[in-house]
Amino acid sequence: IGWAAATAFAFHPLLDSICFRPMPDLSEGVWGAAVVLSWYGLMQTRTAGTSVGLAAMLGATVFIIEANRITGVFIIPVIALATLLWFRGRFGWLVLAGVFCLVFYAGECGFYAWRFDNWHHDITANMGNAENKGTEPISVWYLPFRFFDTLWKGNPLAPVYCLSAVLGLWTAWRRCGIPGRIVVLWFVVMFLEYSCAPQPVRGYQRLPCTVSRSSM
Repeated sequence: IGWAAATAFAFHPLLDSICFRPMPDLSEGVWGAAVVLSWYGLMQTRTAGTSVGLAAMLGATVFIIEANRITGVFIIPVIALATLLWFRGRFGWLVLAGVFCLVFYAGECGFYAWRFDNWHHDITANMGNAENKGTEPISVWYLPFRFFDTLWKGNPLAPVYCLSAVLGLWTAWRRCGIPGRIVVLWFVVMFLEYSCAPQPVRGYQRLPCTVSRSSM
């Protein structure tokens, strides 16, 4: 139900009156859910044929979320860590999903090489985002906390959402077993990745949430 609501929200025509194109940061959450669902199905199944099919689906959804917005790769540490924590015996299938993802990505790179004579056009097309607002250097100690205020600011309902999320995460961890703990892990790892990931490494600058392929 939550996934369906998120999908409807992402495609709502009145979401943004000045939105000129689909916003990849919104659909990233929907594709992230598709990745986690594909991964969980792969971890649960025990038949080889179904496992291969779900590995291909997982590879495809990881490729799509990265193609949608380059920060989509942040979902990879989430499912890798969750596999090591709760499904270590299935890690080989996760590697197979990675192989499928690389095959899809190689196809994309091949298209870019043919069309733009540049195998890494998906990366170089975003180089113009360097020095944009939100990438200024900040203290390293502040990085894990720099998005905390965005959880409860922005509109009058934000504090309600924030407190509800805290209660939901606590309940999910304590009462919902492995699926609930996966949701908590997903939130914590993604939050830290967005907060701490750099844009340039030489002369550390933070990564803005606006970096996406829509700037191509």
